[in-house]
Amino acid sequence: MTTWLTTPLERKAKVFSSNNKAVSSHGKSITNEVVALSAKLNDFMKTAGHSTESLRTEAKAYHNKEHEIMTAHSERIDQQLQRMQDSLRIINAKDDASAEAIDIMQSAVRESQDTIKSSFAAWSDCLRKSSQTLCHELYSMNQSNFAAVG
Repeated sequence: MTTWLTTPLERKAKVFSSNNKAVSSHGKSITNEVVALSAKLNDFMKTAGHSTESLRTEAKAYHNKEHEIMTAHSERIDQQLQRMQDSLRIINAKDDASAEAIDIMQSAVRESQDTIKSSFAAWSDCLRKSSQTLCHELYSMNQSNFAAVG
């Protein structure tokens, strides 16, 4: 039979059959692609989670290390300052004539303490800012990872 001699019902049945075959074959390939995409997304989520946790661990280790270093420096400086103050007391007790020299040394000690305190404050502020920046980057990375997954 030629196409122009077929009835409208037969033509509709042929179109329906053709559409049914197309949907069936393309549906399988789409399903396969969705499964593959889903697997890749799962892998990506695992990798992103691992990377985030790794960065978090590194940031915590960095923070702990820097805190230990700062504490050690602070203790050494306190010990040195204490020795200087003890020496000043001995000098003061032995020789009243050296009062002016002691005043100058005490002033120098106070200036040193002020300088050290301001240096530690600046260093501490820098550490805080770098830690905050690292945390912000971690947060932003997580947000972009989850946005990409979404």
